[in-house]
Amino acid sequence: MKQNEERKMKLKGIPYFRIWANLFNYKARENKKDFFIDLCLFVIAQTIFCALIYLFLVFDLDFIFDVLIMICGITLVLQSLSLFARRLNDIGMNYGYTFFLLTVIAIPFMIAVCLGKSKDELDEGALNKKTKIRKRLLTIPVYFVGGFYVLCFILLIGMIVYDIVVPQNTIEKCTDIDKYEEYVEKVHYASDLMPDLDDLTPYLDIKFGYKCILYSSLLGFVSDDISLFVTYGNNYNEEKEKVLNYYDFLKEDEIIINSSGRTQFPLAVFDYKGYTIRIVPNRNYYTSGSCSCKSFMMIGYNDLNSTIVYLYFYDLDIDYLYDEEYTKTREERMQEFIDKGFIWYE
Repeated sequence: MKQNEERKMKLKGIPYFRIWANLFNYKARENKKDFFIDLCLFVIAQTIFCALIYLFLVFDLDFIFDVLIMICGITLVLQSLSLFARRLNDIGMNYGYTFFLLTVIAIPFMIAVCLGKSKDELDEGALNKKTKIRKRLLTIPVYFVGGFYVLCFILLIGMIVYDIVVPQNTIEKCTDIDKYEEYVEKVHYASDLMPDLDDLTPYLDIKFGYKCILYSSLLGFVSDDISLFVTYGNNYNEEKEKVLNYYDFLKEDEIIINSSGRTQFPLAVFDYKGYTIRIVPNRNYYTSGSCSCKSFMMIGYNDLNSTIVYLYFYDLDIDYLYDEEYTKTREERMQEFIDKGFIWYE
């Protein structure tokens, strides 16, 4: 026990490490010099930690990335609260105001407050007078902020319950071909890949579908899906050849499985309801140096009904389409992906 206490006392004398030694100590005091040294080292340490998190994100180590984000967030809050609380104690203010100052008035004002003299440097009369004034000024806002956070907590619980009850709710659909151009412009990067109707050669029939799916009202996770079916006559083969030569399709050697057994795209070519489907990645949208499944198009052609289909997908929050742990095959996975997301015309 004595060795542990001695070790802890040594840590309390070392800059930055004393933050960890006093992580849950809200009643001690910290003088101005030690406070600003620890604050600077604290900012540097958090910057290095964030840089490491970014490296894990770059190398697509999702699990480690999530764990580091959680650790960083918790330590950031705990270290900030304990550091500022000890400084407030030193200038004669109750550490209970730390939460209010950090969350509402913010760090710049907090630092300005912490520039004040230690209570040892003030005479007792002046200290008591200033403390009373500060307490009176802060009492009402503290209650107001407390009520605000209670309300936010209730709203958060309500949104979580809503997410559980309505997990995947389609929030918008459209099949009006006259609004095709409007939705192509509305959905991110769709205009980079989807064809312009004026550029299509004469066709017999055309159908359009737009679908927006809400995955989480709490986190705002949505996906946008656009489908365009174009049926041709005798000029089908000519149009098909033109499309196959025009687009830069995904190649088999671009299908890369990461260390977690996941891949952005499971297949470059697959069959779906009589159509041969090929993937067109958005070359302008890259993640970790590979083609991203956040924005891409699928082109399908059916020689029996002379139809070419364009399927555009955009989802900022999706990281991969296939996991080696899936029970379905790669082709079944992509067929399921189309079934779930797109408006499909038989």
